[in-house]
Amino acid sequence: MIALAIVVFAFAFIFLLSNIFITTTQITVKSDSLPKEFEGYKILHLSDLHLKNFGHNYKRLLDKIKPLEFDIVVFTGDLISRHEHDISEKIFFMKELIKKAPVYFIYGNHEVENPLTTDKMCKELVKIGVNILDNKTYQVEKGGEKVDICGITIEKKFYKNKDKTYKDLPTPNAEYINERLGKKKNFTLFLSHTPFYFDEYAKWGADLTLCGHVHGGAIRLPFINGLLSPERKFFPKYSAGLYKKGDCQMYVSRGLGKPRIFNNSQITIITLDKW
Repeated sequence: MIALAIVVFAFAFIFLLSNIFITTTQITVKSDSLPKEFEGYKILHLSDLHLKNFGHNYKRLLDKIKPLEFDIVVFTGDLISRHEHDISEKIFFMKELIKKAPVYFIYGNHEVENPLTTDKMCKELVKIGVNILDNKTYQVEKGGEKVDICGITIEKKFYKNKDKTYKDLPTPNAEYINERLGKKKNFTLFLSHTPFYFDEYAKWGADLTLCGHVHGGAIRLPFINGLLSPERKFFPKYSAGLYKKGDCQMYVSRGLGKPRIFNNSQITIITLDKW
């Protein structure tokens, strides 16, 4: 019994520690199709905050972000959870971010499953100047060259069946994306909450896709990486980090919230670089 208690205590201690620390990840994404004017362009990538507490008004998280330098902020969904209703601190957090740089936000599966709170929250976000990319494209121009920031809302049916199971889910294919965003025109920063449809994002022509959703696999193990996806599947193909498919690249954030072990909450600075 004493040995069991020690094991339980050890795991509880590890769990607690893994929820305290915030890791700042710095990566460079190289692309020969990036407009030259955007070389060195920095993106702060956040995702999956959910109900995680980083102190009053997210003070610990904001303190971690404030010294960083970046040109834009992208938040790839699940700012709230499906049963969450109090959005006051979330609005404060986003308002602080927009003081530093333009903010672009897309819906995650929790926003899709919580439409009343999402609608209320997004009205407030628009008031403070956040760009909501609900199947929309915003264009960023620098030195006469352009980059398109495209955000797609993946419908609930692609995350979960009506009976709340995850078997044989349909796929939002390239045609589905084309119907919502139109054809790709310029170098495209493509925002989607889930990484599991990377093949289709690449077929559509996304140059750099940013995602979240998988929470790093909840538990990260040496040589195995992410253990479990939100769809209750072991060893998800995409759990965290940079992936490539031909000329298309995708970065998956480990996110900020949800229970996690050996898997710190993550904020990422992505620097764009032309070959």
